Amino acid sequence: MFEQVEKAGKDDPDLFVLLLPPTSHRAINSLQRGSTIVLQKSLKEGFGLTVAEALWKKKPVIGGNVEGIRLQVIDGQTGLLVSAVKETASQINFLMQNAEVVQELGNRGKQHVLQNFLITRHLREYLTVIAQLLFPENPMLREMPLVKSFQR
Repeated sequence: MFEQVEKAGKDDPDLFVLLLPPTSHRAINSLQRGSTIVLQKSLKEGFGLTVAEALWKKKPVIGGNVEGIRLQVIDGQTGLLVSAVKETASQINFLMQNAEVVQELGNRGKQHVLQNFLITRHLREYLTVIAQLLFPENPMLREMPLVKSFQR
């Protein structure tokens, strides 16, 4: 498959086809940071770190509309979800012509990762629940959304 893609794109000076080994984390980091957008057009995907890493770097993701990517990409808010090849091409073209949208999606993407996928979120939730158990009469703790969901 790699050879087919490489051959199909050999005459395009703007297309770079790379086959990177699993130990290429520094190269991948550099490629993501230098990218305008990140494409993760999976047909099946769990929680792909590629998506979270790109969002953290303020890169909007155009991702396949599959379970793991839908967990991370909020369509139109932190990136764009696509199902078909033509739709993917259209969205790439749209973002490449709209730098302000790229920046907005990128900023929201980083916030989304910060609020939902870092260990600090889990720590905050655990500490909130513990504080509520230790200080059940504290009205400030009772008003926190997380704690309300644990109340009976």
